Amino acid sequence: ALRPQLFGVLLLCLTLALLGGARARPRLAWGVPLAAIAWANLHGSFPFAPLLVGLAWLEALRTDRGRATRALVLGEPSRSNSRR
Repeated sequence: ALRPQLFGVLLLCLTLALLGGARARPRLAWGVPLAAIAWANLHGSFPFAPLLVGLAWLEALRTDRGRATRALVLGEPSRSNSRR
């Protein structure tokens, strides 16, 4: 018998894949709320979806800050500086 936990694991993996690919293709991030809605209706582990989004956001901040710091130290133009 297919257990509800398996849907939770499947949607966890889907959310991770969407967030991982969203850096290269930002439109993939729109799939995360849809996966979270389905997840909330299938299994009680759905609070992991906002947790994963928050962790992805923190990772993006850390990565962007690291790029800006390397640009300042090495004198390279960063993407954030070139936009300004």
